[in-house]
Amino acid sequence: RSLRAVRDAVADLRAQGCEVRLLLSPEATGHAELYGPDGRGRITACMTELARELDAPLIDARDWLDAADTADGHHALMRGAVKFTERLRRDVMAPWLAER
Repeated sequence: RSLRAVRDAVADLRAQGCEVRLLLSPEATGHAELYGPDGRGRITACMTELARELDAPLIDARDWLDAADTADGHHALMRGAVKFTERLRRDVMAPWLAER
């Protein structure tokens, strides 16, 4: 159901003329251990395939923040949000805007 929701959201956005990128959001190293030994690899494979299917670039930001930048390994604190936003601006948005 989750993948269907992403597909539907992408279709709705494209119907409105939006360009779409998929994002794997930041998470602390220990947080990924919750998925089990092969969990991170399975998530990567699934999202890579979904990005290919939807012809939407995949931004893997899972390693962009340190554990100290998050409240619980996944939800950013203010300093983490600033750090994430700056990197998103620099590494994703600025190159994309420069193409236009």
